Amino acid sequence: MRSGKFDGYLMLLLSLTLIFLSFGMTFLLVCAYVLSIAIRAQCDDIDENDIVVLGKKLINNQPDKDYRLRLNRALKIVSYRTNANIYILGGITGESAISESAAGKLYLEDNNIKVNNIYIEELSKDTLDNMKQLKVNACITKKRITLITNRYHLARASIMAQGFGFIVKRCGAEDCFKLSMQKMISLLAEAFFLHWYLTGKYFAIITRDRRMLARIQ
Repeated sequence: MRSGKFDGYLMLLLSLTLIFLSFGMTFLLVCAYVLSIAIRAQCDDIDENDIVVLGKKLINNQPDKDYRLRLNRALKIVSYRTNANIYILGGITGESAISESAAGKLYLEDNNIKVNNIYIEELSKDTLDNMKQLKVNACITKKRITLITNRYHLARASIMAQGFGFIVKRCGAEDCFKLSMQKMISLLAEAFFLHWYLTGKYFAIITRDRRMLARIQ
């Protein structure tokens, strides 16, 4: 029986092979998509009550700059949608003593958040796992969600959420996308991970590998 880790490495090899055989074109297409979503995503007309905030690795048990941007966006939304439910995703990662989601909840409470319905998910370790745990979260009653994360991360996160059946309203943590060297590196990394994910997804669909599909749906 193949392990999930083995499948992941196999799909990584296949992803790299596709990039090589296409002379980089498949990767460039994914890069263009990631950049397009980062630029175009809007947070206007938020009418979904379920607000999902993706966690991020903590620094000294505290949210870093990018994570704080995500949490601040949630604060802005609930300032006019006080009946919203907020779901913060992310378990214990790295050397942290608390989970990403618990740290996020503390940050919101320290900033006088105006809603009481804050739920945390403390089992997941990465973006795909975030979405899988969200799917089985008993508190989620609807499939429509507003997904908050940094703009460079929106494309991959939303595609993974859609894979688990969610109807996603993308909401960038930043007001707009400003290109910088650091953001460019993040975009390229996200494009690489998304290319890897899509390679595995379509391989599983084509080969009808139910075990692999179960991990992403």
